[in-house]
Amino acid sequence: MLPEMMRAEAESTFSVVPREVSYDVHRALDIPDDAFQGDVAVIFAHGARHTGNTWVVGAQTGPDSPMLGEIRTVGRGQEHAANAALKWIRDHCASQGLEVLRIENLNDEYPEDQRKDFALLRFFIARAEGPDVSQWGPTKAPSPRSSGSRGRAGRRSSQRSQKAA
Repeated sequence: MLPEMMRAEAESTFSVVPREVSYDVHRALDIPDDAFQGDVAVIFAHGARHTGNTWVVGAQTGPDSPMLGEIRTVGRGQEHAANAALKWIRDHCASQGLEVLRIENLNDEYPEDQRKDFALLRFFIARAEGPDVSQWGPTKAPSPRSSGSRGRAGRRSSQRSQKAA
């Protein structure tokens, strides 16, 4: 159920991203297999104002990890950079058979005076061949206790009742 909720949230986020957001790819996005924990990868898109209204947006798995790709976009402010990152990663996932499960806008993590120059988004991306709903079924019930353990408890209770008499 949780992956379905995350998927619905990502779809609602994508529905508000303007389709005309343009960007230039400076380094094609490549999400390596080791970025996935099981079938889900967490990717950060970090944008910084370069000059004037030009923004550079890079994708990484963490702050000290290698760059997985980079785009440049021209637009007014942090929101434009975030929209370009959304479109870039969405387009990449669609072409690679990946699925965006969840997107989190982390712009508020920056100090107020730096927000106009930085953008940060976190993406949860799933492989298409990952587990589906049918694989989340109940597991086998534990086997009943052996009669030996119940037998001991039964003997103890009968010994107590003999002492009481």
